[in-house]
Amino acid sequence: MPKITLLLLATTIGIGITGAAFCVGVTYAFTQLPLESWFLNP
Repeated sequence: MPKITLLLLATTIGIGITGAAFCVGVTYAFTQLPLESWFLNP
């Protein structure tokens, strides 16, 4: 495989893992803190 293909694949996987971790973190934060507290205590 060409190096550019491996680089592109690694970048895509990295972005995917980062995006998934971010989504899990945001979901966890919203389940731990009530929505009102985000607006009342910025």
